[in-house]
Amino acid sequence: MKGFSVQNGVELRIEIIGEAWSQGEPVRVRLEAKKESTLFLELADGSEKKIRAKATDAFKTLSRIQGTGTLLETTFELPLDCRISDKSGSLHVLYGVGNPPAQPASLRLTVNPNPHLKDLGEVLTHHYRFTLKSVSMGKKSDVEMKFEPSGGKEWASLESLTVSARLLKTELQLKFFFQRKEINALKSALTAQSVKRTIEKNFPLKDILHDFNQRLNKENVTAGLDSIFEEYRARGGIFS
Repeated sequence: MKGFSVQNGVELRIEIIGEAWSQGEPVRVRLEAKKESTLFLELADGSEKKIRAKATDAFKTLSRIQGTGTLLETTFELPLDCRISDKSGSLHVLYGVGNPPAQPASLRLTVNPNPHLKDLGEVLTHHYRFTLKSVSMGKKSDVEMKFEPSGGKEWASLESLTVSARLLKTELQLKFFFQRKEINALKSALTAQSVKRTIEKNFPLKDILHDFNQRLNKENVTAGLDSIFEEYRARGGIFS
């Protein structure tokens, strides 16, 4: 990925190695100037709505570096739970001349969920036959995956499932939000109404990763997911 900008009469060329990245990966950046200047690079979280409105707080700084000369190079290490790219925003690399620049240029990064989260989604789609409808950035550094259930009898009352996942250095934190139809026993007519149920579970990474390649051990994850779904079914379909 490359970019070009002229700031304060100085021509700038930036190169970011790669076209897309996953959470936890390094982003290598090289900024060159035609003449010696105070150079600036920043990794920032950008809000799409605020960027379009040219708001002063459109970007939230995650990391920055400055230097004097004609070349500035750095590697930004993306956190395991950094923002992924979706319609509401993405990570950007800002660059320019100044300390900091009055109006830095920017390049939008394409950041995908960590491979462990992709593997988790594959377990839910391939083993449990859920249909993945969307992936987006949730609250508190979570990645939200929204699913529709299969037509199987075991999911007859389930309308939708949202899995909120956050990857840390030692564990995978999961929250399952079940939207289901249940019978309200307090009403004279036994009518079903939509109810939300939440189940949380944390998986230590040492228990769910293969030693040889550090990828998700899908058998171990499936066993853990089975326990979550058993708890979901055990709660029954009648509430009071």
